[in-house]
Parts: sequence; structure tokens; C-alpha cells
Amino acid sequence: KTTYGPIGIITDVPQFAGTTVIGMWTVGASRVKVNGLPIINTASVGVGLNAVPSSTGPLTVAQADDKVKGL
Repeated sequence: KTTYGPIGIITDVPQFAGTTVIGMWTVGASRVKVNGLPIINTASVGVGLNAVPSSTGPLTVAQADDKVKGL
């Protein structure tokens, strides 16, 4: 967990309130993994998808946390 919330991993599906757009991460962190899955950081790449499978643009991390603590 970070000060901004839980750590995101590559299998997470971002959903945007009030729209039919969802996100899909395609490239996660190369060195940091949680249970073998890459985490999402500022270098991650993803795509937004509309209900009709068409791209709505890239996903980006707007705010990242410099330090994360694990249990």
C-alpha cells in the first residue's frame, strides 16, 4: 500500500465513472512484481477501450508514490 492507495498490478482493469470506457494495461514494471505480476508505475503503458472495442487513447499514471512499504 502507498500513501495514495493500493498498488496496481498489470491485471487490474481501470474503470472510469460515468463512461463506458475501461482500461487495459499492456506493459507493467520490469523489475518490481507482486505475486509474480508486474506492478503499475509511471513507466507503464496501457490503452483505454470503449464499449465498442475501439481505442480511446493511452492510459498514463497521473500521480505516483516514490516509496512503497510491503508487509
